[in-house]
Amino acid sequence: MGHQILDNIDNKGEVIVIHENWSTNGATRTDLNISEEGKPIMKRPDLPFSSVNSILMAKTGATSVAIPELGEVWVIGGREDPNPSQSNDEMATNVVEAYDFVNDSWNVAGVMNKEQQYAGAGRVDDLIAVLGDWWPTNTNPRKGAAGMNQVYNLSNSTWYAGASFPSGREVGNAGVAALGDYIYVVGGVNAYSGMNPTNQTLRYDPVNDEWDVMANMNRSRW
Repeated sequence: MGHQILDNIDNKGEVIVIHENWSTNGATRTDLNISEEGKPIMKRPDLPFSSVNSILMAKTGATSVAIPELGEVWVIGGREDPNPSQSNDEMATNVVEAYDFVNDSWNVAGVMNKEQQYAGAGRVDDLIAVLGDWWPTNTNPRKGAAGMNQVYNLSNSTWYAGASFPSGREVGNAGVAALGDYIYVVGGVNAYSGMNPTNQTLRYDPVNDEWDVMANMNRSRW
């Protein structure tokens, strides 16, 4: 039914939010505008974007986390490119850059204990965990993911090494998200070539510094 109605709308770029009120007598719909032809009119809310000041150092493979109480977004680690017009000068970094979204300004917020690239970050309470690493470069010898875990404690402004990934499950370039008391690491890759993506799901408890292996995804991805 919904698809049939939308197929009859000439401008499918217009959408609307429909609120449904459920009761024992069924459902009623509110905030729904109807055109003269009896069709629903949907309008997409405006989501304006604006340009902001650039990050201090061009980089890839960084991760980020919001610190609302500081009015900042931190960009953590990654692979810096001092001169984008020059080849083979990129290097892993341990620098944390903070973007002040009120004043549209950048500053160096600190440094991690070790360089880390292609990680993901999640926050639980005052703990920010930077999880995973990947080294897709021509190092000699070749370097696989080491299962890096660096944790920042906002309450005392210190970095420390958290528990490494479970043995044999070290990855980088994975999906990382915090939910409740845990940070989940989903998928990822280990080899420099990127040819061995995984379908694993790991769960990290930053308070107790413990890992759990969860159910696998249906498909491998990174």
